[in-house]
Amino acid sequence: MMNEQMQEMEEVSKELLKLLAAGGAGNLLKRSLDKQEKMFDKLLDTQLTAAQLVKDLLATEEKVAQKLLAGEEEMQTSLQKVLAMEEALQRAIHHGPAIAQPINIDSSQHSKCFVSDYLWSLVDTAW
Repeated sequence: MMNEQMQEMEEVSKELLKLLAAGGAGNLLKRSLDKQEKMFDKLLDTQLTAAQLVKDLLATEEKVAQKLLAGEEEMQTSLQKVLAMEEALQRAIHHGPAIAQPINIDSSQHSKCFVSDYLWSLVDTAW
């Protein structure tokens, strides 16, 4: 098997030498090899450029992911603060279920004792 392949390669080499000896084929082969070398150079440059672009893209994606995680953490912290403020606000407006309403008493028409009794009657004792 190996012998047959070696013989085939030798025959191909002999045929190539015959073509080279003919003259025009040598120039054609040389131009073809030059073009192939240029193509390989361009391919290598393209691969290097693509590799750099992928590297840059991955670095950018990592930065964006870090910023996104930081933003989510900040949002969660802010949400916790808002919830704590809402809870504190609920505890600080008044005690009990009564809703605070403005009071309008004309003190010139009522005695101080009446005004005091009236105000105390508004206080919810179920707290």
